[in-house]
Amino acid sequence: MVRTGGSKGLVPLILLLLRDCTWAAHSPWKRGDASCLCYSFIITPNRQPWCEVQGQVNGNAFLIYTCSSKMAEPIGPLGMKVNATGVWKTQTETLKDLTEELKKALPDIKPEIITTIDFFSLQGRFMCPWEANGSISGSWEFGFNGQRFLHFDLENRKYTVDHPEGELMKKKWKDDKDFTITLTSIPVSVCKEWRDEFLVYWKEELPTTAPPTMVPATTQSKATTTSCVLSVVFLACLITIGILRCFIYNYQVH
Repeated sequence: MVRTGGSKGLVPLILLLLRDCTWAAHSPWKRGDASCLCYSFIITPNRQPWCEVQGQVNGNAFLIYTCSSKMAEPIGPLGMKVNATGVWKTQTETLKDLTEELKKALPDIKPEIITTIDFFSLQGRFMCPWEANGSISGSWEFGFNGQRFLHFDLENRKYTVDHPEGELMKKKWKDDKDFTITLTSIPVSVCKEWRDEFLVYWKEELPTTAPPTMVPATTQSKATTTSCVLSVVFLACLITIGILRCFIYNYQVH
């Protein structure tokens, strides 16, 4: 009997890797988070949990929030250091309200955009980057299935379209005063308050506050593509070795 199970088992891994590589290559968040307090949202109405939020500082995850639990769970040492603070509770309540409002906004844009994508999942990211001198800014980015569609600046309250379909979102949201209130529910002043209190506990883990470094999308895309190709080649080599071993084993048996 030829033992081929090992080689067959690697094929699904390659398919999963290719899917993840495709996601990474088209990720809307082409940005280095050298000094940034960020919250990434995924809203998928027909799935449970229908929302997930991950909090990050300087690219390090410290929080995960899901709509099923309606609780913010700490991640790693960064999360454990601040999950008992008053800001943590305020932050959790704000995330709950934001996810509810983002879900309400989906029906307004779904009919137009659903025809151009295979799976309807809104991705959003709220960002508060800061400079070396401590000055902080705020903005939102929105996208679908790994493509950034729209950018919203908190300071001037202006939308910037990054994808043709983003015009539809801008048209729906620009004149929606209630939704604008939702996007500005975390003003820069509040974001600064959160950052300042968190950094008191994160001094050892985050000793530097370098200015944010912008990573060109083309550079990151090339790096991601190269890494993915090498990984696929490596797995392909493993499959080849597995097939050869099975062939040798079968030859020896007969």
